Amino acid sequence: KAGDQGTMDQEHPWTADDAFQATGSKFFTVEALTNVTREAKQHPFQTFRYRLKHKFEETRVAQVRDPRAELRIWEEASRFGYYVLGCDPAYGSSDEADRSVISVWRCYSDAVIQVAEFCSPQPSTYQCAWVLAHLAGYYGATFCMPVLEITGPGQAVFDELQKIQRSAAEIRPGDEDDNIRNILKNLRHFFYKRLDSPGGGEMVYQWKTTEELKRRMMNQMKNGIELGRMIPRSLPLCEEMRRIVNDEGHIGAEGRAKDDRVMGAAFAYQG
Repeated sequence: KAGDQGTMDQEHPWTADDAFQATGSKFFTVEALTNVTREAKQHPFQTFRYRLKHKFEETRVAQVRDPRAELRIWEEASRFGYYVLGCDPAYGSSDEADRSVISVWRCYSDAVIQVAEFCSPQPSTYQCAWVLAHLAGYYGATFCMPVLEITGPGQAVFDELQKIQRSAAEIRPGDEDDNIRNILKNLRHFFYKRLDSPGGGEMVYQWKTTEELKRRMMNQMKNGIELGRMIPRSLPLCEEMRRIVNDEGHIGAEGRAKDDRVMGAAFAYQG
């Protein structure tokens, strides 16, 4: 039908994915996506790769000149900044989410701005926890809060993250690993509380995605994007947002498209 971009993509595709349009309506508006994409293109980034061995303290990160590198940084850590990290481990939010994503955002009084993004299909659960701890340490000079999907493999990530914190707390001042304790001292865990539980309702660690919570979370992200309260820097994230559809109440990526980066960003916005 006239004016239908989805039909145009399907009948005259630019890529193979465009030829297979899922049912459902586009979730994010074209205007909002155009604005955030135009803004994101104006911000250069540095690329890095992690070198993960058999101990957390041996974690190393090296700058590389490869746009495909798993870690992109738009803004270095500020000792005055408050940060939130959204983490969606591989196969955490869904069976199709086959990449581990950590989305880092700096918090201001009126908006959150993306400053870094890690995305890779390679890490095991303990390695995902190490990358999360490393980024939390780097951006946590003042305050940082990881919001972690703990459904399925995410629980193993959370267990390893707590183990790292306990180990770091036992390091004595003056030890050669004292810097590990220092970088994690401002990490604060996210606690989820049901909105329909007034007063002193029960709170639980981190986040477990259900269809109801996903609809609420994604609509809050959509509001943040459209109102300028959430400012992404990642062009791959903007591209994934373009593929999100609302299919009879189910909100997610259409067809074979990915939404790992979108989920990581949505978790961060909950913080």
